[in-house]
Amino acid sequence: MENIFYKFLEMHGFTNEELNILTDDFKSAAYNIGLSEDDIEYAMNIWIPNNWDITLKGIRMCIGAYIREFIEISKIEKYKEQGIKIIYGISPSHSSLFRAIKLSDENNIFVSYPDFLYSIVVGGFFNRIDLLNDDDDKLSVRCRHCSLNRIRLNTANREIIPAPDVIWSWGFYCDEAPKTEELINIISDNKWNYIISRIPHDVSNGEEEDKNKDRVEYLAEQFKDAHREISKITGTKINNKSMYESLTENSKYSKKLDELTRLVSNTDPQPMGGNELALFGTTNSMTFNTGYYYFEKAINTILEEVKQRILSKIGILPIGSPKLGCHFTPICVPWVERTFFENGVSISFSSHLSFSKRQFNPFDYADPYMMAAQIWLRTASSVNSGYQIKLMSEMISEYDVDGMLYGFFTFDRWLGSNQNMILKRIEEETNVHHFYIEGDFWDDTNFKKSDRKGRIQSIAYFLKTKKLMTSKVYAESMKKQEKNKWLGTKH
Repeated sequence: MENIFYKFLEMHGFTNEELNILTDDFKSAAYNIGLSEDDIEYAMNIWIPNNWDITLKGIRMCIGAYIREFIEISKIEKYKEQGIKIIYGISPSHSSLFRAIKLSDENNIFVSYPDFLYSIVVGGFFNRIDLLNDDDDKLSVRCRHCSLNRIRLNTANREIIPAPDVIWSWGFYCDEAPKTEELINIISDNKWNYIISRIPHDVSNGEEEDKNKDRVEYLAEQFKDAHREISKITGTKINNKSMYESLTENSKYSKKLDELTRLVSNTDPQPMGGNELALFGTTNSMTFNTGYYYFEKAINTILEEVKQRILSKIGILPIGSPKLGCHFTPICVPWVERTFFENGVSISFSSHLSFSKRQFNPFDYADPYMMAAQIWLRTASSVNSGYQIKLMSEMISEYDVDGMLYGFFTFDRWLGSNQNMILKRIEEETNVHHFYIEGDFWDDTNFKKSDRKGRIQSIAYFLKTKKLMTSKVYAESMKKQEKNKWLGTKH
């Protein structure tokens, strides 16, 4: 077989120089988790073209950025031998706090989120999430444990992911994540050093937490405490300079992401799908040891391509077609978004990865840790349900959608229960229909396309029927499409 690893990297924007250096590294990284040449070929020729719009160069480049980090993670043992300190993060968290650790000493510190990265690459790009599961799972998906934590536990236990010098575990709303680190140390010989940060959820329902100075200060001190502990472990002080630099990087990229999100979500016909859009947004939820460089190149490219599609009136579905927003488009199981697409409904923005105008308001403080705390407390998923309803309603009002889609986190003690409680209230505030699908964002082991297709078709049928009754543009578009179908013309 021709070198399929070389061809895969070439397809995703690697330069000739990179191909010569990284092809063997990619092959080694793939073999390390059990990916075969057949898996690479299947992904390149079938899975990725069917689930990701690789006619867009920016999408191929973005996938390439993830693959670069995938290769980096496979080199961790080598980096440890060189004396480089290894720091892991977990999701949900804000990437700026972890990026600041990397920027404090770029040559001697490695920072990444291996479990999150593997879930996207192995599940989303290769459809082989089974490689990260164990027959003897201690956190069984069937017991509704978080698959991301389960993947971290399994890969740590099998030493696919080497033990870090420290993992900073955010328990600000995921309370199972810190317990996972404890469990790793109980059942595995691969002992992990971990730091846990928590905040009590003791504010009044509806309170705007980012305006509560005491709460902002408490959270900022949690960040500082963790950085002080990590500084002791790495021997490198994490200072305000690296924090400011990290926040600046994040702000620059976030503004481009916001521009892309609004172009995609508020243009008719929609120029790009929700899978592709979400792929650019994870940089706010995870830190890449490879940094922003490759994502910057990819997002600059996709912005130009999307603008060109808009000028040419090229859309993924006919003009007027229904659009859904989503809490977090499930990119680890990309067939969900594609099944909606096959039924005439597009998914656009992910609220977890997008911004309301409020989130770009000036900070109330000059201290970078206080700034980071305000960012976290302006994020809908991080705050009390009353404030979350307000933040979500504001965001939805800024995007052109016919409905909102939730679910895929039914296992989560915070998101799973909270989403069910707040959906009706947000629906009442926005007059936008809200829908819920049972599923798992990280892993489709326990649910398949055949299981959820009927539910997706029902949602799509409802949205299309309502659109036909209320939109002359969509009705005319459908008449034209039906005529073209019977004439046998391409449409």
